This record gives sequence, C-alpha cells and structure tokens, in this order.
Amino acid sequence: MSYLTRKAIAMALAGTAVSVCALSAQAASTTYYNTFGAGTAVGSNVDGWTHTNGSGNTGALQSWYGSTDADPRPFDFTGTSAIKNYKGVAALNWAVHLGAAGDSAQISVADATTRYGSQAGFIAPDLDTAQGSWVDSATSPGGWGMYSDYGFFLSDVTTTVRLTATTENSLLPSNFGISVYSGKNNQLSGGWSHHQGWNTGYIKGDTSAANLAKVNTNTPLGISGLTFVGFADGSGLGPNGGSYIEFTAQAGQVYSIIMGGSAGTAWNTLGGNPSAAYKLDVSTPAVPVPGAVWLFGSAMAGLTAINRRRKMIA
Repeated sequence: MSYLTRKAIAMALAGTAVSVCALSAQAASTTYYNTFGAGTAVGSNVDGWTHTNGSGNTGALQSWYGSTDADPRPFDFTGTSAIKNYKGVAALNWAVHLGAAGDSAQISVADATTRYGSQAGFIAPDLDTAQGSWVDSATSPGGWGMYSDYGFFLSDVTTTVRLTATTENSLLPSNFGISVYSGKNNQLSGGWSHHQGWNTGYIKGDTSAANLAKVNTNTPLGISGLTFVGFADGSGLGPNGGSYIEFTAQAGQVYSIIMGGSAGTAWNTLGGNPSAAYKLDVSTPAVPVPGAVWLFGSAMAGLTAINRRRKMIA
C-alpha cells in the first residue's frame, strides 16, 4: 500500500472518529426526581413538596434523585447543586436537562429505576396526575392543583422540543393537558397551596377566545415569575391544542411545565390506580449524520476504484 493510500485512510478514519465522538457526546440528558411522597400508592397523597414538612414549605429541602453537590450541570439555581437547592414555595416533581441537540429524555418510573435504582433504599417516584387536574371531560369540568405535577426543563442549546404525555399502561386512554411557561418560581416565602382550582371550567378542544383565556395566563395557580408559552390538551386540535406540544427552547432558559389529566375522562375516574401513572417523553429533532461519516465512505470508495484501475493496468 502506497504512502498516499495509507494517508487517505488515516484521514478518513480520523474524521469518522471525531464524528462518532460527537454523536456519543449528545447522549447527555439528565432527569431528576423529587422523592417527596414516593413509596405510597399512586394518587393517594399530595406530592411534589420541596421541603420535608410538605405544605408548610419549611424544614430541610427535600432530597432528589439525580441531584448531588458534584452535579456539573446546574439549572442555574442558588447553590452548587442542581435541584437540591431550589427553594421556591411552589411544588416541583421532576426536572429534565438536555445537553446537546438531538438529545431526548423520558420522565417515568422506568427511567428513574434505570438511572437510580441501584442506589441504596431506592423508592420509585410518585408520578401521577390521576383524578383529572388540568383537563377534565366531565359535564362540569373542574380540576385541582393538588392533582397536577410540576417540572423544570433546561436545554444547553436552542432547539425545538416536543412533550408527549401518555399513560404507563398502554391499554388506558391518555387524557392529559400540558402547559409550558418560560421562567421559574422564585418565591421563597408566603403561601402556595395545591388545593386550588386549576383551569376550572376549561372545555377540552374548545378553541374559543373565552375558553382559551382560562389557560393562557402567566400566573397559573398564583405561581409568579412565569411567561406563558403554549399548551396541549390532548384533543388533537391545533394550534393551541393537540396530543403533544412543541416549542422552541432557548439555550440556558429554564421552562416550567405543569401537566395533569387522567386515564379516565372525569376528575374521579381511576383516581389512585397505579396503572394510570404517566410517562412524559421529551424529544428534539434528529441530528443529521456528520459530513465526516460520508467523507469516510467516499474515501473508501475512491480507494477501491484506484486499486481496481491499477490492477487493470498491471
């Protein structure tokens, strides 16, 4: 093999190695879970409190799966740890951090078990919005904040994000609503109660201005510091409804997510049924195959053609 041939192969392999490293580096998503209420029957308690004494919002900050003082990817909260030092009085159940374009993640019991199940004393997080909060298909709709779950989202890159909520049990219908806001609650004191009406009277799939006004607000449940981005109510109607929501996440911007609903149609349908627990898929556009991969293929094809020509001349 000639020097030029060896050099061409080396360059192509180097380019491919760089591309493979770039692709593997994109698998950098992290999920975090609040442990408050974990270990109890789904739907049987109010969860998501950030302090150990629950609704009083006092006492030690609640421990989380995924948050340690050595965590290198903070959500820009006070302190050295990502979620551990979030001190807002509003409830918070989970958080998602995407590190690169093309990342994806899932909030679910399965994800928590895969990531943190080997920890001593692991208890699966309580992920439920049973009993119809956010969207309620009863004749007289009325949800409650105590039945909603709350999350934070952060991406290190500006990208389109899609959020899709479904039941863990695929045999049950997915009747969920999702609201997205830019910003996060920074209120450190004062009252905030789960026991409030949430989107009371909202009619699923109704795109009238009067109906949409019930959900297009910057202060959901009195939570301050938020700016409404959009929502999906599971109706399949757009642009404000739909079975999922897409939005453009700006790099470094924290987004607050509130979701609710149930596997049934009314607020008290399947309440407390573990099979009605949800999973939330977080996805971004697929990353194109880097040019160096195609370069490697072209280089090898070219070398093959050169070798064939030499043989023919010989």
